[in-house]
Order: sequence, then C-alpha cells, then structure tokens
Amino acid sequence: MMGYAAGGPSAGEVARVAGVLDRLAGQMDEARVRLAAAGAVEWESAAAQAFREAVAGQAHALAAAADDLRGAAGLVRHYSLRLDVAGAAG
Repeated sequence: MMGYAAGGPSAGEVARVAGVLDRLAGQMDEARVRLAAAGAVEWESAAAQAFREAVAGQAHALAAAADDLRGAAGLVRHYSLRLDVAGAAG
C-alpha cells in the first residue's frame, strides 16, 4: 500500500502507477500475440471459421484495452510531472 502525504500521493508514487499501467499494456499485447497464434488454425470447417472470428474479435478487444492502458499511463505520467513541478515550486 502506498503511503500518502497529507496532500496526496507523491510524484514518484504516481509515476510508479504509470509504470504499472505500461507493463499491463505490454502484458495485454503479449496475450494478444499468443491468442492470434492460437487462432492460426489450419483446419477448414464452419467451426474453424467461427473460432477464427471469435479469436479475431478478442484480439481486437485486447489491442483496444492495451491502447487504453497506454493512454491512461500517459495521463498518469503527466499528472506525476505536474505534481513534481508543484512540489518543486513549494
């Protein structure tokens, strides 16, 4: 658990949260790649086509979630920089 000063979290604590969000985005990207590999089945049937379509949909959702996490990490990182500037201004 993070310790908070009276005024809220420190810039360093907030920057660490941004790093966690970035790492989670990377893990989602890795999961998407593994999922895409699983969807590269070579059998031909209606079930295989349905499977590939389901995998493609899930891969798309993982990519969107990873993008959202990266966006959130950027916003959190920006907030940490603002906290750092505010702390330096005193």
